[in-house]
Amino acid sequence: MDNQNNQNGYTNFNNYQPTPDQNAQQPVNPQGQPVQMPYQTAVQPEQKNKSMVLGIISIVLSVISVCGCSFFTSVPGAILGIIGVVRNKKSVASWIGMILGIVASVCWIAYMVYMFTHPDVMRQLLETAYGKDTADQLMQSLQFILFHFSF
Repeated sequence: MDNQNNQNGYTNFNNYQPTPDQNAQQPVNPQGQPVQMPYQTAVQPEQKNKSMVLGIISIVLSVISVCGCSFFTSVPGAILGIIGVVRNKKSVASWIGMILGIVASVCWIAYMVYMFTHPDVMRQLLETAYGKDTADQLMQSLQFILFHFSF
């Protein structure tokens, strides 16, 4: 076996040639002292996958909300979309889910404000869905709640 010394003073066995990365010099400042390099953090593939999953769940919840199922699915959809965007700003699914969730939440809030400001329309919808007696009971309960919790 040949023992050869390379330029760094290391013994080279079996004619091993190091890659250029292994011979890279650490940068030095003008005084000749090594410079501390800051850590670079890259988005890990795991975070990309998590933000895409959050985005897809956000889209599904927002679409369910837009289809008329519930206001309570649009808010978690928007929140999951926001979390996905914070984790990975390049996640298209998270952006779409966040935007759909926010739009669905705003639409539901506008719908509820309209219904509370137009009780005659609400009464008609309740009568159509549940009948006159049940609609009267629901409207009385709603008036009681609104009366006691209004400022």
